[in-house]
Parts: sequence; C-alpha cells; structure tokens
Amino acid sequence: MRFVSKAQLMQMVPYSFTHIARLEAAGLFPKRIKPTGFARKNTDYCKVFYVEQEVLDWMQKLVDARDQPTDTPKGDVTLIASNIS
Repeated sequence: MRFVSKAQLMQMVPYSFTHIARLEAAGLFPKRIKPTGFARKNTDYCKVFYVEQEVLDWMQKLVDARDQPTDTPKGDVTLIASNIS
C-alpha cells in the first residue's frame, strides 16, 4: 500500500484541492488520511495523505463510466462521478 501526499494527488487528478474536498465531502472521492502521532511545531500544519490505489480505482471508474450510456450532460464530471459511486 502506498500513500500519496496532497502535492502528489494534485499531479494525478486535474482538479483544484477545493473541488476534490467538495467531492470527498459528498462521498464522491476517496477519503483522506490524517496521520496522528507527529510532533507539530505549528498548530495550523495538517498533513494529509490518500491511499494511491483508492485514487487510481476512482480514476478507473471515471474511465469506465465514459463509455457507458448516460443522460448526464457532457462536461458535468460531478454528476458523472455521482453515477459511479
């Protein structure tokens, strides 16, 4: 199992982190992992990770859904993502 950082995720998925957070909150994107036990000098610091395979599986579902007949308007990825979860 491999974790990817927020920076690595942004290279994998062509969405802003704000949009990814919206998809995640709606249950349409894999949930982040917040590791515990790290000493934090800055209380605003919050490192998060994602399980790489979960992100890759989510991407594959988008590819698979691309070829499925749908009544979703073209270009509406959020609605397409909701159809595959």
